[in-house]
Amino acid sequence: MRMLTTGSPEFRRRISGSAPRLPTRMTLLTLPAIILLRAHPKQILSRSPYSLRFAHAREGWLFPQGFCSLFVLVLTAVSVKECQQQVVFLGRKQGDIGMNVVSHEDQPRETWRAGVETRMHVAAANGAAGLCIFEQWVGPGSGAPTHAHMVEEVLTVIAGEAEMWVDDRRAVLAAGQSLIIPAHRKHGFRNVASGTLHIHAVLASPIFEASFDGAAEPVRRWTA
Repeated sequence: MRMLTTGSPEFRRRISGSAPRLPTRMTLLTLPAIILLRAHPKQILSRSPYSLRFAHAREGWLFPQGFCSLFVLVLTAVSVKECQQQVVFLGRKQGDIGMNVVSHEDQPRETWRAGVETRMHVAAANGAAGLCIFEQWVGPGSGAPTHAHMVEEVLTVIAGEAEMWVDDRRAVLAAGQSLIIPAHRKHGFRNVASGTLHIHAVLASPIFEASFDGAAEPVRRWTA
């Protein structure tokens, strides 16, 4: 099952391509009606009472009022139909949305490099629309070489100790501490303890993408 709020990015993405665009259609139907059905007052530059009466008779509706009334009724019927279709469409879409429950124990660990195992929790690959969350187990002396992301990242130490750096600044983080890494900043970490380093990472993007120093192309993982 999948469950999303109507204001979420994924919900807006799912309905934006096919939802009836009621305001646009109403505008396209209403403006020509206003322009075509009403005639501009005729100005006749004469002081003759007959000419003034003739000018007054020419003002008002361009077409017979019966025809105009029928046109307005048709326009109203089309508008009501559009509203009904919009309500049915949104109701159908919301009815299709359930809950997306992910069991992490069923997810495999991936070996990215020697001494580093990674398990993806959520990403575009399993339905995430705005975040990429994963955890890593890092052996002594191993870690992540200097790289950068297009989005913000948060690294949290679950167990062990890690030396982390952002640009030329370094710090040693222990369990219970997090490092907030701004977008586009070069950073990395390594395990400086004798035991296994357990790291939890959150990226503000559903796809993992990293540009490593010395690499020609960025690395992309867990795409939809």
